[in-house]
Amino acid sequence: MKRPYVLVLMMLAGCGGGTDLHNPEHVSTWANSASALGVYTLAYEPIALADEEYRFDDPLCPVTSDSGTRVEIIGNCMNFRGRRYEGTATVIRRGDGARFLTLSQYGSADGGDVAVATGSVGVYVAGADEQTFEADVTQEGGVTWSVHYAGRVRGTYVGPTVWNGRGTVSRDGLLGPTGTARAETVDMVRDPAVCDDQAASGATTIEIEGQTLRIEYDGATDCDADHAARHFVNGEDRGLVTGVTCAAGPGGRTGLPFLAILSALGLYIRRRRAP
Repeated sequence: MKRPYVLVLMMLAGCGGGTDLHNPEHVSTWANSASALGVYTLAYEPIALADEEYRFDDPLCPVTSDSGTRVEIIGNCMNFRGRRYEGTATVIRRGDGARFLTLSQYGSADGGDVAVATGSVGVYVAGADEQTFEADVTQEGGVTWSVHYAGRVRGTYVGPTVWNGRGTVSRDGLLGPTGTARAETVDMVRDPAVCDDQAASGATTIEIEGQTLRIEYDGATDCDADHAARHFVNGEDRGLVTGVTCAAGPGGRTGLPFLAILSALGLYIRRRRAP
């Protein structure tokens, strides 16, 4: 006779492993996890802090320090709002304008378990108001979300941004969607003045388990509260799928605290302003 916990694990394992592109939840989760902007949410908070474009609500948690070339965030505490922070994040500022982020079991959550990220993200100046980034990060928390990705963003912390990038995105856990995908985002436009929490235009193409999922953003012409985008599977128009937002997390559609921040700021890579 099998023990009860073994039966539970067997049932969970049979409930949702792999990817089913007929399942709207699977589609929206891949759309959020594999876009250039979704990948960059893993780095946004520490990089924005180092760029002096973001500050934490509680000066005592997490603990931060800035020596000029090195910014450090130390968690393992709970802030006055009840948000738990874990691990550390360190940003090195280079003289050429690049920033190099190292994450060590870093993450935060309002309740329950904290999904924590380990890895590195480099952000490099590529031109006027244009920068590239390279991400090699794994976030663990219910689902393990790993990204090996290179991208480019045009814009500043004010106004619209345009995102491009490609790489490998993996999801592993008891519940789907899981698997390893090749993903590419082309000209994904984020402009809160046009549509909040939803990309205005552009597309992300995801190759997973021998299938091709394409997400086409339409916020410029059809901005809606459900954050819907049109999707295609192997070239077949499957209509609108909801929940395609601007951030991703290990649990699916949003998960991370960055969605409100991104919406409020409207952009993600800093332009150095004249004093």
